[in-house]
Amino acid sequence: MKRPGFTLLEVLVSFALLAGLLTLIFQSQTEGIFFLAKTARLEIVQKEAMNRLMGLERAGEMPNPASGRFETGHPLEGGRWEIVQEQEDFLALLLGGYFQFQGQSSRMSKTIHLRQELRNLESLIRADLTEAVYLENYAKGAEGEIRPSGILAMDLMEGGFNRDQLHLQVHSRGQFFTGFKLAYNPELFEVSYYFETNPQTGLGFYRREAYFIDGPLDEGGDAIVHQLSKRLTQMNLTFFDDQNQPQKDWPGKGGLPLGVEVELTLEGEDGTSQTSHFVINLRPAMGPGVRF
Repeated sequence: MKRPGFTLLEVLVSFALLAGLLTLIFQSQTEGIFFLAKTARLEIVQKEAMNRLMGLERAGEMPNPASGRFETGHPLEGGRWEIVQEQEDFLALLLGGYFQFQGQSSRMSKTIHLRQELRNLESLIRADLTEAVYLENYAKGAEGEIRPSGILAMDLMEGGFNRDQLHLQVHSRGQFFTGFKLAYNPELFEVSYYFETNPQTGLGFYRREAYFIDGPLDEGGDAIVHQLSKRLTQMNLTFFDDQNQPQKDWPGKGGLPLGVEVELTLEGEDGTSQTSHFVINLRPAMGPGVRF
């Protein structure tokens, strides 16, 4: 009676196939380890070459000596390095690519700085607009006179640029008058944003903060003035009235607008420009018969 199982020939063939497969796996693993080590060494060589190039760029001349061995403890210990004069054109090509990369990095850095400055300006203007208040008793004035209150804005053009002025009465603790004790802080300030050209420093964008509500809204009094930016070239404001119609000026009478649209443009020294555009809803709809 023949028992079930594998013949000797079948077992030998199986072992042969298994041995071949294990040999292939071992070989592929060995090659992988070899290539990983080689790649790591190439990365070290590339970094060393870039460091040498940067040293040449700073020195402005070929080093003396122009060859040598890597010292003890260096990742390339025991190896030789040499800068050959005949490779000058290739070196110039590498340096040219390096400087091109540096130029792109510099432009990117300038763009990031513009965006950050733009975000700071937007944050400050947005905070003041959302804190704007219309003072009805102040607006009545004396002898029936109606004085501007809340928001007063003028649509101004200068050299083809929108350089609007914005004057506000805001209910906040103030941005510049930080020395008030909490009990004495009036929490009611006049704030202005405007452009001004100085013969020495050129165009500037300024913020005025006064801690007394007196006199015309667009005039100073006892105030702190800070130059916020030298690179802001435009501030374009649009206001929306009770019928949601856009208005370029706001007279500061009859209450606050429904909303304000603000557009800011910054321009860098190299001509790069960045624009920020945002809308603030000052009097949101609260339902039929309800006024904010």
